[in-house]
Amino acid sequence: MMNSIVVLIDFTDGCKVAIEQAKVIAKVADAKIVAVHFLMKNDDANEVEKKLTLFTGNAMGEETNFETVIAAGELMHNAASELGRINPLMVVVGTHGVKGIKQNLFGAHILKLVQAIPYPCLVVQENTKVNAAGIKKILFPVGPHKMYAIKTEQTAMVAKIFDADIVQYEIERPLITPDPALIKNMKEAKEYFQTSNNRFSEIKEDSKVISVGFARQTINYAEENKFDLISLMSDVPVDDAYIGRTDKENFLTNPAGIPVLCCNK
Repeated sequence: MMNSIVVLIDFTDGCKVAIEQAKVIAKVADAKIVAVHFLMKNDDANEVEKKLTLFTGNAMGEETNFETVIAAGELMHNAASELGRINPLMVVVGTHGVKGIKQNLFGAHILKLVQAIPYPCLVVQENTKVNAAGIKKILFPVGPHKMYAIKTEQTAMVAKIFDADIVQYEIERPLITPDPALIKNMKEAKEYFQTSNNRFSEIKEDSKVISVGFARQTINYAEENKFDLISLMSDVPVDDAYIGRTDKENFLTNPAGIPVLCCNK
């Protein structure tokens, strides 16, 4: 059975970028694109279907290997079951960030959305410049997450699809003893990438940015060094709930428009 790349559609400009990103992935992965829209309460299904067909047709251009799906029910609650019918290789979401009156599921609540989807999610911004050559450089920030192996495996999968380089990135903070869980995760990720024959390297930077969390400095590094993707876990550790959530939201709505891979169990 052919792999599928799902693109979630809410008819905003970010979805057009998501479709362009999905087209790049689908071409390399030999996958079908499935554009999915979840009906809002009181929507007219027939009218929405016409709108979806027109929207995707314009965005897809000459791309023929795609289909549209109208899904019923509230997105947060029904995403797992509805997308489970498709069982995609990946889900691509375009976000317009936290701005204006469009602070809906694809904006201010983008983190909740990717956490509700049990598949790897690739989040792009309205200002993302999709690399037609594909994803060639993946920034892999380190962390003490208990489910770190999932991030490692899903990042390796994307790197394999595009024959991309993975760079494990660590910000070193003076006078702070490294977390044993962080050290363990770094060691196991390195071993996994090497065993999987992924091209892999490591970089360590001193802390340069005074901020809560690591998003600002990591995004700066990714932008300066022209990375195509930043890889994160979607889940936030319970013992780091507030700071961790804010940090991830900063990644997902980053002003540089760098795509973010959200890894899910």
